[in-house]
Amino acid sequence: MTKNLLESLEHQPGARSTWHDNGGAWFFEQVTDKAEEDRWYKTISALPLLSEIATSRGTVGIVHARVPPGMDWPDFVQAIETGDWAAYGHATWGRYLKTEGEAWIDGVTAVIAGHTVLPAWRCLGNFCQIDTGAYLAEQGEGALTLLPLDEIVATIDHRDRAAG
Repeated sequence: MTKNLLESLEHQPGARSTWHDNGGAWFFEQVTDKAEEDRWYKTISALPLLSEIATSRGTVGIVHARVPPGMDWPDFVQAIETGDWAAYGHATWGRYLKTEGEAWIDGVTAVIAGHTVLPAWRCLGNFCQIDTGAYLAEQGEGALTLLPLDEIVATIDHRDRAAG
């Protein structure tokens, strides 16, 4: 779900041009009438912004972009559930570009995210980025990354983060 698209469908001033400028022109080229826009609005607004999956190793969180810096997973979930727009912005638009070191999000076994295209999936701490640019495949770049959840979780070293 993206706030920009929903705002565009709500006809908020400037939202459609922002959506267009951020790669969304295709949507309004395909969706050409108000009834179809309304159906998409209803469908997209019902989608979850984040998900949790219980595994044998603990809870894995899934979010489109990122968790706000310094926020643990339970606080992030609560912020999203209570309509915190700053947390929403991180979840939908945030970028995580750290190339080395550790990014640890407490209160969850792992967090899996996309939005920032990388040449290969990776985990830094328990923050795993799996966006390898599937939308670029037609241009001869990028690929779709599908991984077993257990494989991702197995790459995370929890020895020094037993409380996390």
